[in-house]
Amino acid sequence: AAQLAVASVPESHVALGDFESSLGNPDAALQHYATALQMDPTYALSRLNYADALRRFGDEPAAERLLRDGLQLNDMDGALHHSLGLLLIRTDRSDEGLQELQAAARLAPENPRYIYVVAIALNSSGQAAAAVQTLQDAHQDFPGDFDIAWALATLLRDQGETAAARAVAEKLAQQRPDDPNVRALLQSLNAA
Repeated sequence: AAQLAVASVPESHVALGDFESSLGNPDAALQHYATALQMDPTYALSRLNYADALRRFGDEPAAERLLRDGLQLNDMDGALHHSLGLLLIRTDRSDEGLQELQAAARLAPENPRYIYVVAIALNSSGQAAAAVQTLQDAHQDFPGDFDIAWALATLLRDQGETAAARAVAEKLAQQRPDDPNVRALLQSLNAA
């Protein structure tokens, strides 16, 4: 009711779309996202949530068109590139997806999640050395980011770089001394 009272702004329709989506009401959710987008086609959050809902409700082609249309309006939006990259990878277009993910990381270098996802995509596409280099650079820029450090330690381990993996895992153990996964990783590296 509160969102409907201020329904003259796209943010309210995005919130209502999120609410309807969480209730499993695709038609109502999509209508709210469409309304938000009509109110302001450049408002990225409405486009991102709309595309995500379309994907979840089974219309990946429409989600892709929506994201590409957003990039026509603003090619400098890292979040739109990131979302498109994930969609392309999910639809087995890994090379295109990786390019979009890399664009997102370039456009939003302050977002460690984007860099992490690029590294995972690189590794999944058989470019393990590039993935490790990406993670090493990101680990220097974001030394407290758990996901980056964890991925770096495990990829180094998988490449047989046990000493380097152990050094990263030891830092993880200092950050999260009670994490059983970190302890197990460190124990396996110490046993190697």
